[in-house]
Amino acid sequence: MEVFEKYVEGKEAILSEPQLATEMLAYMVKGIATDIKCVIAAFPCKVLTKEMLYKRSWEVINICEKAGIKILAFICDGYSVNRAFFLMHVPLSSTDSNIVFDTLNFCSPELRPIFFLSDVCHLLKTIRNCFYNSGEGAKKTRLMQINGEKIEWKTIVRLYMTYKDSNFRKSYKLNPQNVFPNPFSRMRVRYAAQVLSSTVASDLETQNWEGTGETIRFIRLCDKFFDVLNGAHSSQSRRLLKPDLAPYESVDDPRFHWLENTFLKYLKDWKAQVDGSTSLDSSTKDKCMLSHQTITGIEITIRGFISAVKYFLNPEHIGGKFLMARCFSQDPLEQHFSKQRGGGGGSRHPNASQFESKMVPIALQRDLGIKKKRGNVTAEGDSDVTWSDERLPKRPRCGKK
Repeated sequence: MEVFEKYVEGKEAILSEPQLATEMLAYMVKGIATDIKCVIAAFPCKVLTKEMLYKRSWEVINICEKAGIKILAFICDGYSVNRAFFLMHVPLSSTDSNIVFDTLNFCSPELRPIFFLSDVCHLLKTIRNCFYNSGEGAKKTRLMQINGEKIEWKTIVRLYMTYKDSNFRKSYKLNPQNVFPNPFSRMRVRYAAQVLSSTVASDLETQNWEGTGETIRFIRLCDKFFDVLNGAHSSQSRRLLKPDLAPYESVDDPRFHWLENTFLKYLKDWKAQVDGSTSLDSSTKDKCMLSHQTITGIEITIRGFISAVKYFLNPEHIGGKFLMARCFSQDPLEQHFSKQRGGGGGSRHPNASQFESKMVPIALQRDLGIKKKRGNVTAEGDSDVTWSDERLPKRPRCGKK
């Protein structure tokens, strides 16, 4: 319509042909205190730009706020356009790294803040990818090192190959899918979490191999970082014996201090050590640590997560009783796109009309679906479905009443 308007006004002599959209920009609302997970808007586009994302995002936020839906946080992956979208806002909090993790939500009646986060699952995969590409060789593009020790993927390969034929091994989570990942397995968060786990770190520690101390420390820190930001339900921490998965109930939770003063400080000290080295040139320094996109995404997520949780739990603002970390996750939207692709049968590239038509059956399946019960025993009154053993009436034959 903008091109047509310029044509009518005489600013453009030739009306250009509209470009065919190849991507779909979708927005999902995910409730914190409810089970709401619904795609509320979708916009087809050819090439997504930060200006387009800014315009569409605040249009959706404005409609939600007018409908009584209070937006607390904006979560997306580490796409370069998303990071540029964050930087277009005026920050409420200043940092030494000049990142933007919060801004004023001018669409809300009480002018609440809105917080920006990068999806922690995508961050874990990018951390694993940097680790996987670290080492010496023609196919390795990175050589991470800190405190005089190298952090190389060949350490994981060596650990797996040493005990892969053993019936009992401590690093039982290692398998060919996560040790030798292909393009498909690299997209699975589970495979990245299995490598960057405390189980693998403990097994490496018992080997007493020379030069693996920093690798063990790196794996342990990444495992705790993922657990702190990935608690799913209140009983998960007790069932898995991991206190980091517990819900957040206080603004003084010690995990906030660990995120800022341990994990984030570890990354900053690592970067300062590499930047201060005189034996490395500028191109080599970028390869000696995690990518700057990953480090920036981690800091945005940590600061945005801490601020959002504290705002939610603060009695002066929202006053929530508790909050689970996995509320700030992009997984439901990923599952929606998976159902969109699966609903097309052999066609894995739906158009805008097909995308819109599939949203209705996906929503019905979500709202009317019966949740599966684990086990073969159900307590009385535990089921939401009423069963009856009455016979159905017989259907009359054709032509008879």
